[in-house]
Amino acid sequence: MNPSVVVFVIDHNVDRVRHVHQLVTSAGLPAECYSSANSFVDDYAVGLPGCVVANVRMPEMSGVTLLRALRDAGGTTPVILSSGYGDVSAAVTAMKLGAFDFFERPIADQSLIECINRAITVDKARLIARAKQNEIRNRFDRLTPREQQVMSHVVIGQPNKTIAYDLGCSSKTIEVHRARVMSKMEAPSLAGLVIMSMALSNEPRLAVAV
Repeated sequence: MNPSVVVFVIDHNVDRVRHVHQLVTSAGLPAECYSSANSFVDDYAVGLPGCVVANVRMPEMSGVTLLRALRDAGGTTPVILSSGYGDVSAAVTAMKLGAFDFFERPIADQSLIECINRAITVDKARLIARAKQNEIRNRFDRLTPREQQVMSHVVIGQPNKTIAYDLGCSSKTIEVHRARVMSKMEAPSLAGLVIMSMALSNEPRLAVAV
């Protein structure tokens, strides 16, 4: 068993839940089962790598509505949906909402397991990337406002003299700020600092500063 991931199986059909649970656990993956999407949403917590395997047609909350609810809440866990009714419109809507995949039942066991493993791989990579971005953001927040200004000039290739002129201070002062920026950001090189700046540019509240 891989304790670092969880496959959430959601279906009101007991037999399908049992089958998928056995399939997932036989592949060495932990599984948690829910008989309704509502009960899953009540328990859902962002951050644990894994994926959701859900039926489209369920009482109270459909698989597509579940997907929309997760996305509206900021959840990015991959969602694999299935239907036994050839729900073309549901499939289109689900893919537009970011469903990882959509299957028409019956699903070959091997195909489902392969899809689940791909989804988990993607989710792990996403969580690692998010953790790295959060760390970069934390480093940036430790910079003083002046150091953030200096960084914004450094990453576009401006020399110290130009930065000093723009900010109304001496080149020596800029040199000191620049060294502090490199140290606090833990940047191995200017290229490394530029890469960090590009990551920060995806953060709305930092886009102006960097």
